[in-house]
Amino acid sequence: MRKLTSMFKPKRLPLLLGLGAMALIDVSLAATIEEVVVSPVTIIEEQTGSNPWSHLEFPNADIDFQFAIVSDNTGGAYPGVFDAAMTKLNLLQPEFVMSVGDLIEGYSNNREALTAEWEEIDASVDKLEMPFFYVVGNHDIGDPASAEVWRERLGRSYYHFRYKDVLFLCMNTEDPPQDLPAWLLEGMAKVSKTQESDPAQAEKIKLELLARMREAFVTGEEYMAAFSDQQVGYFKKVIAANPDVKWTFVFVHRPVWQANPQDKKFMEIEAALSGRPYTVFAGHAHTYEYQERKGMDYIRLSTTGGAWVFDPPGNFDHIAWVTMTDEGPVVANITLDGIFDKTGKRLPVRETLQ
Repeated sequence: MRKLTSMFKPKRLPLLLGLGAMALIDVSLAATIEEVVVSPVTIIEEQTGSNPWSHLEFPNADIDFQFAIVSDNTGGAYPGVFDAAMTKLNLLQPEFVMSVGDLIEGYSNNREALTAEWEEIDASVDKLEMPFFYVVGNHDIGDPASAEVWRERLGRSYYHFRYKDVLFLCMNTEDPPQDLPAWLLEGMAKVSKTQESDPAQAEKIKLELLARMREAFVTGEEYMAAFSDQQVGYFKKVIAANPDVKWTFVFVHRPVWQANPQDKKFMEIEAALSGRPYTVFAGHAHTYEYQERKGMDYIRLSTTGGAWVFDPPGNFDHIAWVTMTDEGPVVANITLDGIFDKTGKRLPVRETLQ
């Protein structure tokens, strides 16, 4: 073990780096991965070069901990909401922030446009005073150019880490990316083109697209995912190698458990998780839904800036706030409108940004 100069804040615990190389990695990457022991209770495998998190300076070292989850910011996202969420997260001070994907609009297959979108997101994420962990969504990696930009900026498209005896599985439901239907691609391009020049027309196109999207969500077609054999094998081995954790969290973009037909590869992951407590989080549908499945919590989040697809009550910009205790996680949903600073100003986020 060798001590690094990078330190925790504010308790300034040393970051320790182990030299054990991991054999199971995303096969598209040819990088060295090393196990990082960030504290006596935190273990993560880090590769040379890019990694799909912002940094590893966790703010405290207590046994119980809180983390936040942000959701979709796509489909004609409301400008400024995601950025405002980062400022509000600093008021709450979670130990880290997770995502469930779809942070950029994507699907342009244009490196310049994609880079600009990621730079905007990264500028928002950089405001956070704690680590941010990225998870792949279909908008993030939906075409060859966006997949390449993801690899260059963030490295792996799926990974795991262990924090205070809790296992986090960050899966990729776009492995490989799936083609969007032509009607959706054309509609998204029209929205992007008219968003600033003709907002009324852009809103009309959005409503037409949302009507067609609702049908795909209701039938379960839109929840169908793609998992490579390599990814399934990776997570099955990770689960088997961590039998002693007190809880496991699974993060996927698409709520694949709602797919029709059912996804057999995800069912393999569920079988590997059998016998241990776990919770699954997803996004994609832009509307909130809770489901108990196999005696466990499966939670589909609403949005953190993304367009709303369904009618209320499941539509709101929010974060999920998770408190991990010895008895298990406690999940609370906090709307962005309900987070305000010491000045007491309580204007609705979307109205404030108009």
